[in-house]
This record gives sequence, C-alpha cells and structure tokens, in this order.
Amino acid sequence: MAVYEIGPDSSEFADYDKSSEYEFVIVDYAQGSYDGRGIAVGFKADGTVDVYNLDHCSCYGPYEHGPEKVLTREEFLNVRENDIDMPDRKRLEDDIDCDTWEAIFIQYDKVIGSDNG
Repeated sequence: MAVYEIGPDSSEFADYDKSSEYEFVIVDYAQGSYDGRGIAVGFKADGTVDVYNLDHCSCYGPYEHGPEKVLTREEFLNVRENDIDMPDRKRLEDDIDCDTWEAIFIQYDKVIGSDNG
C-alpha cells in the first residue's frame, strides 16, 4: 500500500491501517496545537473509495472514527468539481475544503498517470 502524505504534517496513516486493504491512500493533514484537520482518501481494488474526515480535537486522533463515507470511484471523481455532501452543488473556491480537495486530485492524477504509463 502506498501512502501519499501531501499535507504539511503526517497523519501516520500507515500506523493506523495495518490491513493494507488499500491500493493507495492520499492524505492531506495539518496538526494544530490541540487538534488537527484534513482528509484521507483510500482506494480499494474493488473500486470503492473510503473518505476519512480527519478533523479532531485533542480527545481523539484523526482516525478514531473510521471512514466517514464510502464512495464508488465514479462518485469520488464527481467530488473533483462538486461538494462531497451535496453532489449536485458545484464546489466554490471559498468553500472551506476547496484547497484540500484540489491537492488530493492533483496527487490522484499523478498516481493514476504513473499507473497508466
């Protein structure tokens, strides 16, 4: 399993997930003083995509609650331009997670491109 930590801090995903059920995982995570925030996306061979909301306070770690959503690959690709919680709504540049999703898709394109060529 390849883990791409693209955020400013490591979320230590490889320590969290010992099962290696993912082909690859993309993580954008930032640790605060007493909290953290970010998104992790795990891609499985069966075409499903697990999305983790890594926002947490000091009481919990980023992976305490498991995946927040399980998407098909098609539903994941829809998130490139649309809100993950409202699939018919276009994501706006001032949405709080816009930059995070852009970074995730840049890395996704790099990984998929390297797998295809």
